[in-house]
Amino acid sequence: MIEDWVQGHSLDWEDLDCRVNRLMEVHKRSKVWSMIDDNPFGSDSIDDICSAGWEIHYKEFRRTMGIVMPKLKSILFKNNLNGYVRDVTLFHELVHVHYGMRGDYLYDAGSEFYSGNGLNVYENGQIVEWIARKSRANPEMLGYVIEKFGFEPQIYDRASFLAFNGLIDFEKQLSFPFQSEEYPNDIPLFMDRTFEEFEEDF
Repeated sequence: MIEDWVQGHSLDWEDLDCRVNRLMEVHKRSKVWSMIDDNPFGSDSIDDICSAGWEIHYKEFRRTMGIVMPKLKSILFKNNLNGYVRDVTLFHELVHVHYGMRGDYLYDAGSEFYSGNGLNVYENGQIVEWIARKSRANPEMLGYVIEKFGFEPQIYDRASFLAFNGLIDFEKQLSFPFQSEEYPNDIPLFMDRTFEEFEEDF
């Protein structure tokens, strides 16, 4: 679940990365780290989620952008999200589902402040957002997820450009400098680092 104030979604990448690395030190005995290491979030996760019958349904939310409903196998998704916010919200909710299917939804909201993994809802939210942003920064993963769930490809940064170049009708979307082959290759992401900087983390 993401809300506009929540600890993960509202942070820039450097702050989020710093906080999660700090959590790894402070809560190094938490079982959440071995669960993440043993079950990395990837394209196989998306196949498993789809095979299990999970669906996305749209809802008019005021502050919330997405909610996972395990009993219904449903992700409630805010209407009219676009670009980076839409895609990172989708990844965020899919990360919840992926680890929920393995025993811990890493809930970042609810009546219980502390979850069974020894972390509180804010810390869970930071971890989920951290995984979601790293995964979204992978052009192949971004392209696979958007295609799998039938979302419209949208270009807003270098990762999305690499994922969807050739699929976008640029007459229907704002032009970006990196459409040009002459444009430098070190184009920054909107909020995250470039995928090349993430590769060693995968």
